[in-house]
Amino acid sequence: MIHLTDEQFEDLIQGKDVRFAHVKDRIECRNRLAEKQALASRISFAFATIRPTEGLAEPP
Repeated sequence: MIHLTDEQFEDLIQGKDVRFAHVKDRIECRNRLAEKQALASRISFAFATIRPTEGLAEPP
């Protein structure tokens, strides 16, 4: 069986429905998705209060 790629896991984390049935049926993939979701959550939390400087935030 072919497992999901990192890009497909990223799509799932972002809410895109990519082979979700595969993840539901495969414990290894469910665990891998849970790890990736936890990491994404920690990264999001770590950067939640960081704001770009005024010049960096403006479009070119």
